[in-house]
Amino acid sequence: MQSFEGAGVRLEGIAVAVRDGALSFSYLDAAAFDRFALKVVPVIELQLSEGFDPAVIKRWLRVCGDSLRRINETEMAWWHSQVMSRMLASGMTEGEMLKAQADLGSRMAPPPRAGPAAARATAAAEG
Repeated sequence: MQSFEGAGVRLEGIAVAVRDGALSFSYLDAAAFDRFALKVVPVIELQLSEGFDPAVIKRWLRVCGDSLRRINETEMAWWHSQVMSRMLASGMTEGEMLKAQADLGSRMAPPPRAGPAAARATAAAEG
């Protein structure tokens, strides 16, 4: 965001351009961008419409991005050291390790979140 600001592009302009399709982030993973566009951009637009200081919004985005980067780096390091390296050290071939680590990852993934209707049904059943 700083490089955009340095070039004279305002944060509000970026949000509008993304919303209107004039600014493309097609080089990003499409699913990741969709999550960003559908969840973050409307929040930024709301904040701006409520008079939030763009510098505060920019700081919030930077902190969120940095936190996600740190989480990703940490998770990659422990997955490599605690899962992949151990499997290879146990004598698995690379192909066996890839399958085994994928299976483990599937078992470790959190369950899908239930929507509001499922939550209400569960609460009603528990009664």
